[in-house]
Amino acid sequence: MSSIFSIRSATTRTLMVGVLGSVALLGSTASWSLDASAAEALARRNNCFKCHSSSGSGEAPPFKVLAAKYKGKAEAPDHLLKHLKTAPKVKAKDSEDEEEHLIIKAKDDADISNLVAWILAQ
Repeated sequence: MSSIFSIRSATTRTLMVGVLGSVALLGSTASWSLDASAAEALARRNNCFKCHSSSGSGEAPPFKVLAAKYKGKAEAPDHLLKHLKTAPKVKAKDSEDEEEHLIIKAKDDADISNLVAWILAQ
C-alpha cells in the first residue's frame, strides 16, 4: 500500500510542478498580450491615422514601416512609449519643418503600452 501512496505522491508532485509552471508562464506572457482592437481604437481616438496612414500617403511613416524599422531592437518598446508620452519634435514627410508629436491621451500607461505592442506587431 505504501507504493500506491508514493505513486500518488509522485504523480501529485508532477502535476503540481506542471500547474505551477503553467501559471508562471501565463503570468509572464500576460504582459506581452495584445488587444489589437483596443489599440486601434486608442489610435483612432488620438487621430494617429491622420498622419500614419496605412497607404503611406500621410505626413508620417505608416505603422508597418515603423514596425520594420524597430524590428528586433530591444529598446523599441521603451523608445516608442517615451515618444508617445513626451511630444518630441518630429519632421513631417518631405519637410524640414519640425512640430511636436501629439501626446497620446489614455487612461493609463498600460493602454499606451498596448498601442506600442500593436504598432510593433504591424
